[in-house]
Amino acid sequence: IVSKTDFLKINKRLNDHTSTYTSYKKDENLPLNKFVKGFECGHTYSGYLVKKKGLYYYKNNRKGSRENISAKKLHQSFIVLLEEIEIRKDLPEAVLGLALKDKIRELLMGDSDAQAITAKRLQEVEAQLKNLKRKYIVLNEITKEDYEEFKPELEAERTELIQKSQNMVFDFSNLDQAVEKAIHLAKNLSLMWSKGTYQTKRAIQDMVFPEGILYDFKNGVSRTNRVNLIFDITSSLSSAFDGNKKGTNFKYEVCPSVVAGTGLEPVTFGL
Repeated sequence: IVSKTDFLKINKRLNDHTSTYTSYKKDENLPLNKFVKGFECGHTYSGYLVKKKGLYYYKNNRKGSRENISAKKLHQSFIVLLEEIEIRKDLPEAVLGLALKDKIRELLMGDSDAQAITAKRLQEVEAQLKNLKRKYIVLNEITKEDYEEFKPELEAERTELIQKSQNMVFDFSNLDQAVEKAIHLAKNLSLMWSKGTYQTKRAIQDMVFPEGILYDFKNGVSRTNRVNLIFDITSSLSSAFDGNKKGTNFKYEVCPSVVAGTGLEPVTFGL
């Protein structure tokens, strides 16, 4: 699950070995493998190759399901979904950049209360560990068994709090570069996905849709109720600029990949 703090640092596998088709774990032709779930049932779709036809398909893993769709059709449906999120290429980047930076600052600065609570709890846990050690080693007030029982729990909580605290610290000096990268991606999502390698496709999928997507088999469309906050903001701003705000209902979440690096290989197809 992708949360705000992650901004600072991103089912069952089909196992049918019949002679009719072969499943693929990591195939250039099946980038949406295990990334798509059924809109109504929530079961994942797995990719496979129909050997006789030499064509790729995706299959709903639900027992007894007959939901099979050609890879070409599902990929096109996914591209349409990306295009809905993309921003207009003629949108002034300066205006969009300022709005995007303001929103990011607002979100991150809004975590100040959470930072204070985390810091306070970390101090309490440190004190408890110190006191526990003192009672066992110096005062001899507790047994070795009690010490060894409570120490791991406190140490585990301390480690978790330290990690959480570190994730709440953001270097705003990187914000301009992060926003520039986000805008570039938001203008070229569908093209980058279409032209990219398997790794690029998966990186874009995970970055934009942190919980995957849903496929409405009856209506033949891809859907999602959660998108990376960065792309929802840019999409909304683009629509507002065009005087045709889409009014998306995406759940706001923030991914680290826009700031920390997308993990995409250098683009070589004219972007």
